[in-house]
Amino acid sequence: MGLKKNNYFICIVVLFVCCSFFGCGQNETSSATETASADKTATQNDVTPTQDVPVVQEQGAPVRPQGKVPVVVPQISQKSELPNIRIVEPENQEDVIQESAVLSEGSGAENSEHTEVAQDQNVLDMNSTLLRSSLQLITVVTPSWSSHLCVMQLYSRYPDDNQWKAQGSSWPCVVGRNGLAWGRGTVAINDAGLRKREGDGKSPAGMFDVLNAFGRTSVDKAKALGVALNYREITPETVCINQPGTPLYNRIMDINNNSDASGLRSESMFRSSATNTWGLIIEHNTKNPVDGAGTCVFVNVWPGARRPTGGSIGSDVSHMQQLVAALDPQKKPALVVLPKPVYQEKIDTWGLPPLGD
Repeated sequence: MGLKKNNYFICIVVLFVCCSFFGCGQNETSSATETASADKTATQNDVTPTQDVPVVQEQGAPVRPQGKVPVVVPQISQKSELPNIRIVEPENQEDVIQESAVLSEGSGAENSEHTEVAQDQNVLDMNSTLLRSSLQLITVVTPSWSSHLCVMQLYSRYPDDNQWKAQGSSWPCVVGRNGLAWGRGTVAINDAGLRKREGDGKSPAGMFDVLNAFGRTSVDKAKALGVALNYREITPETVCINQPGTPLYNRIMDINNNSDASGLRSESMFRSSATNTWGLIIEHNTKNPVDGAGTCVFVNVWPGARRPTGGSIGSDVSHMQQLVAALDPQKKPALVVLPKPVYQEKIDTWGLPPLGD
């Protein structure tokens, strides 16, 4: 009986101890779980502002993140030659767009200005050329130095215009039977090549003034036809002096009106042919004339269709009459006579119009 009581007591004690033990362990586990859950919740609530940031779309403006957005600063290796780059977001995107538009317009204007300058450089500035004072120009162009065939063209321009305008179409002409040689005109010639000599059968090449005209027509009738140049009517007494060593060398005059011309070697301007029906005096070797450099060369009527001359420049009578009447002394007409290859070389420096095809 006593043994049973003791066993019973022992069982109660063991049962009490077990209940106390298991109850305390459950409470500790629950507390730990709650602590961990609380810590997790706290961690979730402590999220950095860069995550899940709401985006607000403003009308007419680009999408912009709200809140604090970290500035991205790429790291560049010290070995790199590039500088550090900092990306900074602008305060007002509309200002940037307007500024970009202004810069684009400015760049376009600058490019346009540069284009205009480039184009201007391609346009010949007549003020820097040898023909800057002339507003009328006659060109005579041969294929080569030795050819007697040529093409003649009349050009004109306005004082503020850098470009020559062709007056009508070009027409055929002829030069001396032996072609061309450099003459003594308004331009000092330093180019290589033959120089014009008396009796060489060559026409003078270069640039020359055209100041005087002549013809078989009376002065009054010539003026009625529109001739404005200083005009001389050719009579049987009109001669061109080619006697070297005299003050009258290379001058045209009437021998009846000048006793000093009597007995001097000369050639008659009143010919049986039609060559001097209309003509222009080429101012070759007329200023400070050099003996033997050539005298009495004109632009006049050819001796026959495409037949060479003795040294003048010839064309048909119809074109010669029109040419003489078209020239205006106020426009300081000039005559340029050159072979085509040389003409091409002189375009920029002399101020010549480009040749057509």
